Amino acid sequence: MKTLISLAYLLFFCSLISAETISDNFKLVDGCLDEEACNYNPEALEDDGSCCYLFCGCTDISAVNYSEINECDDNSCLYLTDCSLLESNIEENLTVCRGGLVELESESEYADEFAWYLDGVLVGSESSWNYIPETAGNEVIHLVTSNEFCVDSTEILLDVFVLESPELTHTGLNLCEGELTELTAISEFQNVWIFGGQFLSLNESVTIGNGGLYSVVNVDEDCVSNSVGVVVTVSTIPVAEITYSSTDFCEGTYVLLISAEEGDHLWTLNGETYSTNSSTQTSLEGEFFLQIMNDSCASNIDSVVLIERPFPIEPELEFTGGVLYATDIEGVSYHWYVNGTEVAVTEDNFYTPTISGDYIVEVESEFGCETSSELLLVNGIDEYGLIAEKPSFYPNPMNDQGTLLLGLSRFDSMQIIDVNGKIIQEVGSLEFLPKVIIHSANLDSGIYYIRLKRKEGAYESLKFIVE
Repeated sequence: MKTLISLAYLLFFCSLISAETISDNFKLVDGCLDEEACNYNPEALEDDGSCCYLFCGCTDISAVNYSEINECDDNSCLYLTDCSLLESNIEENLTVCRGGLVELESESEYADEFAWYLDGVLVGSESSWNYIPETAGNEVIHLVTSNEFCVDSTEILLDVFVLESPELTHTGLNLCEGELTELTAISEFQNVWIFGGQFLSLNESVTIGNGGLYSVVNVDEDCVSNSVGVVVTVSTIPVAEITYSSTDFCEGTYVLLISAEEGDHLWTLNGETYSTNSSTQTSLEGEFFLQIMNDSCASNIDSVVLIERPFPIEPELEFTGGVLYATDIEGVSYHWYVNGTEVAVTEDNFYTPTISGDYIVEVESEFGCETSSELLLVNGIDEYGLIAEKPSFYPNPMNDQGTLLLGLSRFDSMQIIDVNGKIIQEVGSLEFLPKVIIHSANLDSGIYYIRLKRKEGAYESLKFIVE
């Protein structure tokens, strides 16, 4: 009996110790046990009738998330002294492409100040900051958020890559006017073709005929690759045109063939290379061809046929019955000259002279080839164009000067003699002179005689008066 009493006492004592221990480790509370209530507390021992169904939240006025509409406290109160409120919740490792837009924004509602740093340089002071990286590589961005109690820093590492550039192929870069070439950009992304700074096409290939710089980039959303480009050159097609004075030339002379077009010239004669100059002169006959190269463009082919023509035979002159006759040559024209001056052009082989002098005739073929006769002296034609067979003097009497016409005869010399037989003046070498002018400056008024001497020694005389 005594033993049972002792055992009961021991069990009661142990139960007291156990209850005190549980009371120290757990706070026994009552609360809302309705799971549909917004302040449901699964740890409550008994439902105390405090369940709320509309507005639960922080009811501590000193908390940053306090709201006066809250009916029940749900243990969600936050305080500025909690530095975790400044955390921005931004992904700290970002992979972006060069040229793509990076949009960064802090989710912290309780920061008063924001400071964005790019590689140590302050670049923004708002809760959000946008950035477009222009170079590939790693860049470091820091965001510092703060309020009166705490400061928080977030490091963001940017891995900037470059979108792969397209592979560019072509069917030719050096074009001639009117030719086309195809440019192709091989890529798994979207192609954007640019020409002259302006958008050209989104296609994989473009067919073009204009010269200039063509470039293409790959685009994938906001990502843009490096551009690759080619320069297309369009050359004008030269025009081969031969200019010349005539296609017929006289034997022994030459023809100048001219091309005014720039470029590399190739002259050929009868299929053989003749010259590479822009102009060439030749004394050969045959068919000449010309083609011009300008860069990679070839001109048309122009041609001309040159023919060498003979000179006419040399004509002979004869003065008969007051008419000059030349050798009758078929297919020529006759150019008549006296004392070096052309006086007539005839299709006939004769000409009637009107003055005394040295005559030649030049015969010209239809191709411009000319042959001249020897000189022939014609005498005995007076001032009226009449033939004087014998010497004559006019005017007689004379005042200032008089003219001695020698006629058809040829004399070696002459003398002017006064009535007393005195020789006043002498003139030699009359053989090729048609006339002699006598001036009265050294002659007194009176009668004078002209004595003409032939080569064979015979003489003729004329009388004239000076007033």
